[in-house]
Amino acid sequence: AVFAGPINVTGGKLILLEGSVDASIEAISLNEDGSLTMNQNGTTERAIKGIGTVNVGGNLTFTSPVSDFSGKTTVAEGARATFALNSRVLAGNFDLRGTLSLQNGSVDESSAIIELLGANALLEMNQGVTGADPVETSREITGSTGEVRIGGNLNILGNESGFTGVTTVASGAKATIASEGTMFGGVVNINHGATLGWNVGVASETNHGPITLAGTGALGIDLSDSDFTLSRQIAGDASSSISIAGDSKTLTYSGDGSGFRGTTTIASGSTTFFDDGAKVFAGPMSISTGAEVILSEESVDTGTAAIDLSGTLTMSQTGDVFRPIKGNAGTFDIGGDLIFRNAGSEFLGTTHVAEHGIATFASGAAVFRGPINIDGGAGVVMSEGSVDAGTAYIDLAGNGSLTMNQNGTTERAIKGIGTVNVGGNLTFTSPVSDFSGKTTVAEGARATFAPESRVLAGNFDLYGMLSLDDRSVDSSNAEIKLLGA
Repeated sequence: AVFAGPINVTGGKLILLEGSVDASIEAISLNEDGSLTMNQNGTTERAIKGIGTVNVGGNLTFTSPVSDFSGKTTVAEGARATFALNSRVLAGNFDLRGTLSLQNGSVDESSAIIELLGANALLEMNQGVTGADPVETSREITGSTGEVRIGGNLNILGNESGFTGVTTVASGAKATIASEGTMFGGVVNINHGATLGWNVGVASETNHGPITLAGTGALGIDLSDSDFTLSRQIAGDASSSISIAGDSKTLTYSGDGSGFRGTTTIASGSTTFFDDGAKVFAGPMSISTGAEVILSEESVDTGTAAIDLSGTLTMSQTGDVFRPIKGNAGTFDIGGDLIFRNAGSEFLGTTHVAEHGIATFASGAAVFRGPINIDGGAGVVMSEGSVDAGTAYIDLAGNGSLTMNQNGTTERAIKGIGTVNVGGNLTFTSPVSDFSGKTTVAEGARATFAPESRVLAGNFDLYGMLSLDDRSVDSSNAEIKLLGA
C-alpha cells in the first residue's frame, strides 16, 4: 500500500510497481529533479503537481480535477494513460510509445507538445460530443509514426503539421482545424459519418499525406482567411463529400483527386483552380452561383459524373470530356480543344468558346442547349450523330466557325459573322437568324430552310444542296455560289 498522505519528490525517484495499491487522494508533488513512475493498473485519484518527470508503465486512469503538472510525461509501450471525466490532463509535454486517452469531459488547457514515438503509439482524443459546442485543444502534435484517433467534437488550434503518422476521424466524430492551427501532415482518414472541417490559415503545406473519406465522411475546406494550395491525394467513396467555401479566395489544387468519387460542392464566392498536372475530383461537382471552377491547360479530368453548373466553369485542357454538363444557369467557358461525349448534358446556361478553343460534340453526345457564343478563332463542331435540342441562339464573332454535320432539324437562331459549315442533312426553322458571314454546304450535304424560317443572310458556297422553301424568308442580296458538279 502506498503511503496515503501527500508525497513530495524533491530529487529522488518514487516508483509505484505493478501490483502496488494506492488509494489516496493526496497530491504527489515533484521538483525539477523528481521522478514518478506509475506502473500500477487501475485508477488514481492523486493530483500530480510540479515539474520533473512522470513515467506511466501500467494501465492507469487519472481522475483528479486539480492536477497541476508541467513536466514531461512518458507513456511506455504497452501502457495506457486515461484521463477520465472531469480530470485535468497533465499540462506538460507527452512522449507516447503507448496510449494516451483523453476522454469526454477531461480538461486539457495546455498548448504543450504530444509526440508519438513508436509504431504502437496511440493518442485518443474523445473530448466533446456531437451536437454540443466543440471543445478546444491547443496541443501541438508531432511524430512520424503511430495514430491520432479523434472520437469527439474538437476545435483544433494547435500546429499539427509535424505529425506524419495516421490521423483518423472516427465515425460520428467532428473535428475542425481552426485557422490558428494546421492540418495533420500525414495520412488522414475520415470515417463513415465523420466530419473534418479545415479552416485554412496558411498558404501551403510542408507535409501533405493523402486524405481518404469512407462512406458518408465529409471534408469541409474554408478559405475565409487565406488562399491555399492543396497538393494532397484525395480519395473517397461515392457517398462522401467535399465542400469548398471562402469569399473571394482561391483553392489551387495540384494533387490527384481521380480517386474521389463523392460529391464536391463549390460555394458562392470561392474559386477552385485545378493546376497543371492536377487530376480533377472524379465525382459529381456542384458549382454554386457566384462560384468558379477552372481546369488549367494541363489538368486531367477522367471523371464521368455530372457537373451541375450555376456559377462559372472554365475548361482549358485538351481531350475528351465524358461528364454531362447540367444546370439552368451559369457560364461555361471553353478555352481548350475538347470533345464532349456524354448524351446526358442538359446545360441551359451560356457557353462561351474562347479564341483558339474548339468544342466538338461527338456522335451520340448532347449539345449544350443554352446560348453559345463563339469568339473569333474559335470553333464548335456538331458531329454526325450528335443531338442538338437547343432553341437558344448561336452567335459567331470574327472568324469563328460553326460546323453542323448532324442530321435533322435545328431550331437555333444563327447570328453574327464568321463561318457556318453544313455537312449533314439539316433543316433550319428559326425565324430570327441574323447571320451575315459565309455559309458552306459540303458535297453530299443539304441545308433546307423551312417555312417561316429566315435564310442565313451572308454568302453561300454550295458543293451540296441548298433548299429554300417557298415560305422561307430571304431578304439578302448576298451571293450564292455553286461550286460543285
